[in-house]
Amino acid sequence: MSGGAFQKIVSSLVEDLIMPTIGVLIGGVVFSDLKIVLVNSFQNDKGVIVPEVAFRYGNFIQVLFNFLIIAFSLFLFIKVYNRLNSVKVLEHINVENTFIKKLFSGQNKNVDKDLDNSNSQQNKIADKKSSDDETLEVLKEIRNLLKKNKK
Repeated sequence: MSGGAFQKIVSSLVEDLIMPTIGVLIGGVVFSDLKIVLVNSFQNDKGVIVPEVAFRYGNFIQVLFNFLIIAFSLFLFIKVYNRLNSVKVLEHINVENTFIKKLFSGQNKNVDKDLDNSNSQQNKIADKKSSDDETLEVLKEIRNLLKKNKK
């Protein structure tokens, strides 16, 4: 959905649904007609009608509602996006923490088995390395992830 289409939807929502409802609730006010007239319209010496000069604060209120709805929608979108990304990172960290716990708890057989399973997936993509090099690379990745989490 493009930004222009979203803006039109929000504008229609505010102008056609929200503002009339609020207007009825506070006594039949039409927000688009709210204004403070500074100079009334008049006919000048040449017979030309000069339009009135006014602060149209009712229109400003409608535009303000448009902005608030768009800002709130954007806030919710970013919040959901960040939450989904943090869940993925936490799942990855939990896997890495399990690996570290096994490594330091003396369950070397299980660690080697887990390392071999993860390496078999990586071998499909990359060239085969020696077992020591792969262990070193995994440990470096774990170290880097732990450093990121401290920040």
